[in-house]
Amino acid sequence: MFSYLLAFSTALFASLFVTRIVREWAKRKGWVDKPDGKRKLHSHPIPRVGGLGLYLALVMGLVPIAFLHTAVADYMLQNQRPLGFVLALSGLMMLVGLWDDLQNVVAWKKFAVQSLVAILCWMAGFRILEVWAGDHVHLWWVLSLPLTILWVVGITNAFNLIDGIDGLAAGAALFATLSMLVVSVVGNLALSAVLLSALAGAILGFLRFNFNPASIFLGDSGSYLLGFILALLSIRGSQKSTAAFAIAVPVVALGLPMLDTGLAIARRFVRGKPIFSADRHHIHHLLLNRGLKPRHAAVLLYGISGIFGLFSLCFINPAGKTNGVVLAILGGCIGLGIRQLRYAELQGLKGHLSRGLQHQRKLLAGSVVVGQTIEGMQNSKSLNDLVHAVGAGLEELCFSRFELAVLNDRLATSLQLDGQWDLIHSGMGSTLLRWTSRCKSCERRADTKIAENIQTYMILENGDDFSCDGCEGLKNPTLQRNMKPRGLADSAVDYRITFPLCDRGGSELGTVRFYHPVGNDYPISAIAILSQNVGSEFETALQRIITNDLPQVQTSDNLEWLEPGVMQEIVLQERRKAQL
Repeated sequence: MFSYLLAFSTALFASLFVTRIVREWAKRKGWVDKPDGKRKLHSHPIPRVGGLGLYLALVMGLVPIAFLHTAVADYMLQNQRPLGFVLALSGLMMLVGLWDDLQNVVAWKKFAVQSLVAILCWMAGFRILEVWAGDHVHLWWVLSLPLTILWVVGITNAFNLIDGIDGLAAGAALFATLSMLVVSVVGNLALSAVLLSALAGAILGFLRFNFNPASIFLGDSGSYLLGFILALLSIRGSQKSTAAFAIAVPVVALGLPMLDTGLAIARRFVRGKPIFSADRHHIHHLLLNRGLKPRHAAVLLYGISGIFGLFSLCFINPAGKTNGVVLAILGGCIGLGIRQLRYAELQGLKGHLSRGLQHQRKLLAGSVVVGQTIEGMQNSKSLNDLVHAVGAGLEELCFSRFELAVLNDRLATSLQLDGQWDLIHSGMGSTLLRWTSRCKSCERRADTKIAENIQTYMILENGDDFSCDGCEGLKNPTLQRNMKPRGLADSAVDYRITFPLCDRGGSELGTVRFYHPVGNDYPISAIAILSQNVGSEFETALQRIITNDLPQVQTSDNLEWLEPGVMQEIVLQERRKAQL
């Protein structure tokens, strides 16, 4: 224990001394972050190479241990190779961040170099060899390598993403370091424990200059260093222990940066923006937007990091029967916290997924009914069969109206129609065949006057939900019940789906229109009609019926729905046959 305290104390005092020197040196070199009035809101240029001071303090904190005669010191001397790898690779990642601080490197180059460093880690023996899935599952190298790269690069950049206000990234790293330190001491992981002790002292000393108002920034060099070394030591801890806590503890202890990174990726994915683009919608930005001062926002997030750290310590006992309860409580707290953030992207995604699951049954039922309607149209042998097949399907799909408008008086007057159908002859030589739903609610919509030149009708007002009493006696309760009109107005209460019709020669035949009430945000029946191309099927069926009926025409009564020229030609053919 003395070795750990010595490493912590030495790194603390070294950080207080070295950070001041690095700050003044950076000012003379001009390595400062200048305010831009947008994302960089500090009032004056501030040095941005704090990672250099952190790394020097970390190394200096380990030096006195080599001169002790303790078990920890002996263990360090016996494991110089892994210790050297940790320090060398951490220094390399710090230099990558320093390169970015000074040159503003493009994102893909940074990630390429970070991935290269992660590959070097894997080659040096820092590998994710197992994952927890109720029991430890050993991984082949083809899975171990990409998972190691993902973990190292992900945690490294997670700390970079939360470094948006003074002291936040360093404070979050301090709480995660302390949690992992406790686990390392309990698990007798001496090398990890001494490294984490020195890292904790270096961070605490650095916070003296980095907490609001900061006189030096952590910079990419510092955030990369903190994230990388914590990711590396968590991998080493999982290798040295076969217990689930070796995997669970770092994941939970690093909860805040991981949560913020996950939310950032989800937000940008939903909005269709590049995942690596910058924005001002991180957790700390939302807290600032709600009126918190940077100092208060940092302290609040320190508390959240501390809570994550305490939760991680609950997994020290791998055989604990309460681990499942702890995870459930933690998940509930995270869910409640995300809900309080009120991200518009996540609320929209939640609503989309909820509607999708809610309407899957209706969508399936609607597709089946549309398929049956199409089958009825394909089997129709007369215009009567065709219109009755359409009417039966529309009734089950809860459409409010259907209209077939045909030019040149092509609809037969001898159609056998029930009370839901109306045949209307216009003075312009065309005919309109209209079907109206028996549903009382739909009748109210059908009685509404709708302008004929409007293609789609929508209602924006919100109204109370009610069940459609008129649909109770109809055929498909899954599709027809619980319609939810939104503030029915005197007009504009239907969606109208219009399909033009042509004959086989390509000439205009007429128009078919489907009217669906604006009853839901997600009109299942209308979507089913469109997705299965009902208009094209209706056109094909109508063309077939017209063509098949031509040779069978015997009297002028049966020719009323044909063009005058076609009717005269058929009469002449009949006369020639009679003369022969």
